[in-house]
This record gives sequence, structure tokens and C-alpha cells, in this order.
Amino acid sequence: MAINTAKVKNKTSLRTIAKQLNYKQAAVLSHMANGRIPIPVKRIKDIAIVLDLNPEAFFKLVLKQRCPEISSSVEDDGTNHYALLSDLRHPDMPLGLANATPSQMRIIREVPHDDHAAERWLSPHEIRYVNEIRKLKPEVVTDRLSPRDLQLLSLALGPLP
Repeated sequence: MAINTAKVKNKTSLRTIAKQLNYKQAAVLSHMANGRIPIPVKRIKDIAIVLDLNPEAFFKLVLKQRCPEISSSVEDDGTNHYALLSDLRHPDMPLGLANATPSQMRIIREVPHDDHAAERWLSPHEIRYVNEIRKLKPEVVTDRLSPRDLQLLSLALGPLP
């Protein structure tokens, strides 16, 4: 729809828009517009600029297309969602949320509802030790350590006498 609006507004063709976005084939844009291929998250800003759209509004539309399971939780709350997406990029996840696993999405959805979210996050250095505790005491995943186990852990890791 945005492509058709841009074509009429700017009196241009799909081929011209494709060239502006450095696509060799105009059909790529047609496929994106029809939902046959996903809109690349990395290109949201470029596409929005060429189509004269608000990048944040366009981001929300792309999010709805790519992640319908979370799109209902995206409210117009003043959050710069495009910046959020950029912040969530990582070398192992170059498309940010678009490539997030269900487990990652579950965590992302839980964080805003937890006042102590940082306490739930492990640094890469802590993972080995927490996994060892989970191996030795599998019940820790669903229950707390017993007071005795916690005391023994504190004694083992506490300051030297």
C-alpha cells in the first residue's frame, strides 16, 4: 500500500523506487508489499525515507508482519521502537528481533514486567557457575536452594578466614 501511495504521490514507477533502494529487480518490492518475502529489518529506515513514511510507524508495520505474536503488545507509548531494534542487534543476531528465538522473545516480553530484571540476567562469566549449581542441585531451577545448601555455598565462596 505504501509503495502504491508513493508511486502516485511522486509520479514514479516501481522500477524507479527499486533503483533508489539499490534493488536490481522491482519485483522484490512487489513481493515485500504482498508479504511474499519479509521486509528486511536492516532496510526499514531506507525504505521509509524513499516512501516518505515515518520510520517508527513503518517499523511497527514491519514488526506486525514479521512477529504477529508480539505485535499486539506494541502500543504507541512514545518509545522509539526503531532505536530499540537497533540496540538489540548483536553480531550473532544481525537482524535483531527478526531472528530472535522463541526463548529470546519470551525473555524480551518478560523484562518490562519485572522491576528486578537485571538480577535475572547472567553475565557470560556467571553462566558456567550457575550451570554447575543447576547440575548439582537440579531443583534450583524450580525451587530455592535449601537454607543449608545456601549456607554451605556461602561458606565455600565466602571470604577466607
